Amino acid sequence: MLKRSLKCFVLVAGALLWSSLAHAQTIDPDTLHIGTGFNTGSCSTGCGGDPNIITSTELSIFQVSGSDAHPLSDPLILILGIPYSGSLPTAPTISSVTYYADNTGSGTPGSSSPLTPLPQSADGILTAGQGAYTEAGFSGAGANDNGGTASNSFTNWAAADLSNNGLTVTSFALFAYELTGFNLSGNDLVDVKFSGGGVPVGSYAIAFGCQPSTLQGDATDGSCAATSGPDPYATPFTESGLVETSTPTTTTVTPTTTTTPTTTGPTAVPEPSALLLLGSGLGFVAQALRRRGKKAIA
Repeated sequence: MLKRSLKCFVLVAGALLWSSLAHAQTIDPDTLHIGTGFNTGSCSTGCGGDPNIITSTELSIFQVSGSDAHPLSDPLILILGIPYSGSLPTAPTISSVTYYADNTGSGTPGSSSPLTPLPQSADGILTAGQGAYTEAGFSGAGANDNGGTASNSFTNWAAADLSNNGLTVTSFALFAYELTGFNLSGNDLVDVKFSGGGVPVGSYAIAFGCQPSTLQGDATDGSCAATSGPDPYATPFTESGLVETSTPTTTTVTPTTTTTPTTTGPTAVPEPSALLLLGSGLGFVAQALRRRGKKAIA
């Protein structure tokens, strides 16, 4: 009887844990990497630089390949965070957007436009204890944005700016852009160039996307509300872009909380309830074995 009960428990607990893992694999994919630009070297598709160092005049958004790297809806969203004190800075001007299917070929021209006002009545200011996605009006980005414990939190951004640029930042102004004319899929890349003075040193770049739906432009609502499935698509801090110098290099800053990107889809995270059930069951098994040992000795 005891053996049958233990066997049944193990089967049920295993099924619940497997279901939890499978579910975690389809939530909030971290598949959008910020790189140095098309055909610019080993970091053009992102390189886990923690963050990736980019120039002020060019960056790329790369969608990694894998089971969760579905084609994204048009538009794709680029978010820039610019450090400032005093007066608010102006939004950098995008001079060109070029889409490269499978990260190769001559590219297809796209277009861009500032997304104003920001979705969900966001004020576009990132300060201590906040996350960049939420403050830019884009919610639901999982561990990449959860207030002060977000991967792309003010804490992580300010720490990397201090380490890489020697800047003590008290706030970031957030700007969003619609990038249109393509549906970014696995292994695709979008190159973005800036005119004028470009993006100021100390600024960050992250991206946001949704799966296609019958409603065009669903990413602009900031929540992918018009779609179903693994949404939204986001950038983890480890693959965000940071403007440091005119020559991109790779550096490492340990974030307080981060989601590790993968080239095969998001990392599976077991649900707490499944882990609690499994732990309780193991305790039950251990107690039963101790009782049987005492009876054998007696």
